[in-house]
Amino acid sequence: MKTRYIAPLLMALLSGVTGLAQAQQAKLDGRLSDLVESLKSRGVSRLAVTGPHVTDYSMRDDSGRVLVDIYLDGSSSLDAVVASLKAAGANVTGVNPYFRNGAVSAYVPPIQIESLAATSGLRLMKMSLKPQRSVGAVTSQGTTVIRSDVANASGYTGSGITVGVLSDSYDASSTSFTTIRAANDIVSGDLKTPKLVIDLGLAPDNTDEGRAMMQIVQDVAPGADQCFATAFAGEAAFAANIRALRTNPACNADIIVDDVFYYDEPFFSDGQVAQAVNDVTTSTTLPGKKVSYFSSAGNQGAAGGGGSIDVSNASFSTSPTNLGNINLASAATCTSSPGTGSTKANVAGGWLDFGGGVYALPVNYTGTGSGSTLLMQWDDPFYAGAVTTDLNWYMFNSAGNCVFTFASNNLSADDATEIIGLSGGANGTYRIMIARTNAGTNLATRVRLLNLDGFGGTPFQNPSSPTTFGHSASANANSVAAYRYTYPAAQIPYIPIYEPFSSPGPVTIAFDAAGNRLATAELRKKPDMAAPDGGDTTFFYPGDDFEGNGRYNFFGTSAAAPHAAGVAALMLQKAGGPNSLTPKQVKSLLQTGAPARVAPYGSTANKSWSPFDGFGLIDAVSTLNKLP
Repeated sequence: MKTRYIAPLLMALLSGVTGLAQAQQAKLDGRLSDLVESLKSRGVSRLAVTGPHVTDYSMRDDSGRVLVDIYLDGSSSLDAVVASLKAAGANVTGVNPYFRNGAVSAYVPPIQIESLAATSGLRLMKMSLKPQRSVGAVTSQGTTVIRSDVANASGYTGSGITVGVLSDSYDASSTSFTTIRAANDIVSGDLKTPKLVIDLGLAPDNTDEGRAMMQIVQDVAPGADQCFATAFAGEAAFAANIRALRTNPACNADIIVDDVFYYDEPFFSDGQVAQAVNDVTTSTTLPGKKVSYFSSAGNQGAAGGGGSIDVSNASFSTSPTNLGNINLASAATCTSSPGTGSTKANVAGGWLDFGGGVYALPVNYTGTGSGSTLLMQWDDPFYAGAVTTDLNWYMFNSAGNCVFTFASNNLSADDATEIIGLSGGANGTYRIMIARTNAGTNLATRVRLLNLDGFGGTPFQNPSSPTTFGHSASANANSVAAYRYTYPAAQIPYIPIYEPFSSPGPVTIAFDAAGNRLATAELRKKPDMAAPDGGDTTFFYPGDDFEGNGRYNFFGTSAAAPHAAGVAALMLQKAGGPNSLTPKQVKSLLQTGAPARVAPYGSTANKSWSPFDGFGLIDAVSTLNKLP
């Protein structure tokens, strides 16, 4: 019988410890601290939660173990830390020796979290929050829009080229999601048998979006081979699988494409996933070939319900004004995450001025459904022992009372982020405030709030507000925006239209790979290009039938990115096969091959870069014509 780790919890309750030991607490993020405390208090009578509460973004395996990301401090070897994890019953899903002093992703038994926090060499253990996707017989209509069908008819099919795909899963969804399996797609000719598959186990939350992406690659480049690896096993595992698609002899990819981002990927620097992208595209020592890397730009555009607030040259005041009826004293006592170890009562560094003397910013909050998600980051490096600033986020109701705060000890956790995920409570207008716990010099001066879902209102409605971030914004990635293949559905010939949910750029990078502040911040022009979405697949996404033809439509930059990767396969074939073009040449040719267009929110046709669609909608024929 399989061992389960959810309960019993008697050992924890008999330990006699009423709170986390200080050393362990400092090495756990707020969500894991709260999880440990909740396990210890199991069975204790508690009041029902009626107001906003933290959304559960955790990932569990079928034994009840929780997925975590672990960062090392260099005092013990990576092998020793991995051995300690395995001895405690953990399932290690990925190891990344290239980032800082090493990083590990693992499913760990909840009952072992507190003791594992004391493991020698461990700097931080944090809950790995469920990442987000930039969500044959059936062919994507996008092939017509980018004219890859014309290129195919001329003999360019991607033959001899291998494309690696990363997403949630390949063939691990439940039958309640789809009864169409990979074997069905292979029989129908919508998919070739992959050279390599590194998949998740069967689970209710899996959607096999990776297989849908692979169908698009095959539609564009029917002669190409493909591999798959999951990106849903933690950030260290994601980074390891990116490298594996290049280095594993069973794959040896020429091109890699993904559609995933993690909530805590840095805004202002390259995190471990971005550094893996840089490795596979530029390294001369890593086994395998330098690959062209494509990634979805994201679906957080303001016009599609996302948006961001960017406060540069941030200033803080210990005597904020224009607060109306807000009771600042309530900030020290309101419900918080973490519940243990919160720094909510420390506002010594003052309150953030959002601009123009506005310290309390009105926002719309949606507590129903999946709730609301907001990312807050500031310009400090992650996991480099150099975080200077601890910021906390507070939400006040119409009566002026604080109803929730996210107040992790960022100096201890060594990261510059608060991930706000709330569900429940009344929908409506609230006011948010941000406090700094510490005052001093050389502190962070730039703060960004990124609305992923559920937080709205005027502050987030600027369509130009940048929302692209993470590894898609790495210098060597091709960040891909989306155009719907046609609109309205009955429009023939197709007239592609920009998807307003596409995440615009640019991206500001303040630190190098080691976490050192750059003398001058780097402004990256992201996204790089655009490709179609909304075309047909055999099964994805169930219920989405845009044009009413009985086939499922795949929307989002998740669908755009594999279209671009497929065109890259055609390019490599025409140029002479693997290694015939450098990743920089592939990027440049795709950008210069894009026809002139009137960029979104523009007025004249041109071929210039736009923060919305990069250099525009790619075209296979025009790009191939640039090759001899």
